[in-house]
Amino acid sequence: MYLSSGYWHMNMAFQPSDTTVHHNYQSKWLKFREDQTFDILIKGKVVNSGRWNWDVVKNELYLSCNDPYINNTWAVTDRGMVMIWKGNTAINVTGIQVRVVNAGALPKE
Repeated sequence: MYLSSGYWHMNMAFQPSDTTVHHNYQSKWLKFREDQTFDILIKGKVVNSGRWNWDVVKNELYLSCNDPYINNTWAVTDRGMVMIWKGNTAINVTGIQVRVVNAGALPKE
């Protein structure tokens, strides 16, 4: 699955009711594994881990972790190695949209 290829950078977020919400995402990178676990990294260090699942029919990503900004269900629109995660599912009603971009490796610090 392409989700488990490389690292994913949460490089922008938008929410109409909170113009600063992007500060809770931009430093975070995700590493998904095929065993349905994932890590959240900041500056190359794992700061949280969790589990993920994919609903093919709904095209939704389910993330379970201790990070309150990531722990949710996301409707996904993907354009190859760029995804838009939308907080407009039956569970996630935040309205947040997050752009998540794939990179082969973490950036050098």
